[in-house]
Amino acid sequence: KEYGTRNYEEAHSQTHIFGEVLYNTEGVKGIAVCDSEFGYGCYHGFLGQAIAFRGIDILPIFHKACLERYADLSPPCQHGLGHGILSYLGDNKLKEALELCWNLSQQPTGGCSSGVLMEYNFHTMDSDKGVEARKFDDSNPYSPCLKLDEKFQISCYFEQVQWWQSVFGADDKKIGTLCNDIKKEDNREWCFLGVGNFAAPSTNYSIEDTK
Repeated sequence: KEYGTRNYEEAHSQTHIFGEVLYNTEGVKGIAVCDSEFGYGCYHGFLGQAIAFRGIDILPIFHKACLERYADLSPPCQHGLGHGILSYLGDNKLKEALELCWNLSQQPTGGCSSGVLMEYNFHTMDSDKGVEARKFDDSNPYSPCLKLDEKFQISCYFEQVQWWQSVFGADDKKIGTLCNDIKKEDNREWCFLGVGNFAAPSTNYSIEDTK
């Protein structure tokens, strides 16, 4: 739990693996073990593994389990469902995966749709490396956001920031420019909110480095 003593992405990937093993060992009831540590990696691995093995027909069961665990539409729990949905369907069915999320909950960010988009950007469930960012196309830096239905664009631009961080490293000015150049005001605002959201974990929660 000491973020400052380890690499955040490495710790997140390790808790992904823990979540996968937890599901294999405990089944559905194992979800009660997961918590918010290391970017909710346990949920991502647990729910992704469950859907990979049992398919999308299992979604209502785990949606119910999320509600029973938290008594509300907990973003971390729903986020893990998103990872599993896209991993099961594949990148070429991104829009279908987002619609499945919308049918479960309509959270604009942090929930199921954000999990789908994070999986699209980093392939955390399908890569032997744990995290494998998709390639950047300089001619289309906002892909896939522009092609998505308007109801998913806020989530897409919010999650886009973490992917840009992976692509550009410490070039925060480049990321700021990309956010600033987004034409629609709501999407531009959520892009900058994404910068703030991912700044803290990317600096291992150092206040000075985050500032």
